[in-house]
Amino acid sequence: MPSFHPLTHAEKRIYLTQKMHPESSMWNVPTSFRLPSGDGDLLFKAVQLFLKNRRDIQVRFRETDGIPQKYFSDREDIPLLMLDFSDRDEKDCMEWMDKQSRTPMPMLEHPLHFFAVLRGTD
Repeated sequence: MPSFHPLTHAEKRIYLTQKMHPESSMWNVPTSFRLPSGDGDLLFKAVQLFLKNRRDIQVRFRETDGIPQKYFSDREDIPLLMLDFSDRDEKDCMEWMDKQSRTPMPMLEHPLHFFAVLRGTD
């Protein structure tokens, strides 16, 4: 059973704003970068290892009697999506990233992040 902790003031602001505007993606922080071609599977494994060893990535929120709390998930694997856009136009990849950045994320009992590795054309 995980231990539960009160939210920091910054976490409370995020929590309350998201409760008031659940359809908003204002807290999403989309970031992308292009790497030279290489072993996509090796990159996927490296990112997975990085995420698994970051305690801050494992934080989750929950509500008990209307009071928000946080806990740290001890899940073995952090969800990481691998998509192959190598046979598609770069515009398709950009549109997918734009759509993801605008999609609200669930706040309670879910990861507070979304990571994907996209393989594109060289």
